[in-house]
Amino acid sequence: MHLAAALQKLEAVEETAHVNEAGMGMGMGKQALKDEEKMGLQKVQLMQENIAEEPERKCEEVAHVLITEGDLASSQEGGELAATQCQEMDEQIRLMDWNLTCLSAAAEKHFQKEDKYEEEGKILTHKEESAQIRVPEPAPQEERSEIHSSERQLLEVLGAFAHVS
Repeated sequence: MHLAAALQKLEAVEETAHVNEAGMGMGMGKQALKDEEKMGLQKVQLMQENIAEEPERKCEEVAHVLITEGDLASSQEGGELAATQCQEMDEQIRLMDWNLTCLSAAAEKHFQKEDKYEEEGKILTHKEESAQIRVPEPAPQEERSEIHSSERQLLEVLGAFAHVS
């Protein structure tokens, strides 16, 4: 901003000097010399301002670069951390997938055994029902006579055994 303002002032002074020189002729040479000296002085001042502003501008540029580099380094660290976390998550997902596969296989075996046991239970239940249908229960009177008959046979065997010994 200072540079532009100083250049405008310089141009205005030069223009004034030319107008004065042309309008006044040679008699005004003294004034023209003063104006030229004034312009030269302003040029020197302008150069000094530019020289003074240059280090400040350079410092601002360096500060901006340093801030940008710091942001970049921070972003890289964040990216590396995110990449590490993604790798860990991928590994956890693989383990979970493996566990799920194992559990699914175990569940399938369990269901197959359960189905087999249910089928065996149905077969045994059917056999039991068939056996009950085929073997009629003896009547109480028949049971008593069978018991008496069995007792007699046992006594005969025991008696025969007692004679042998």
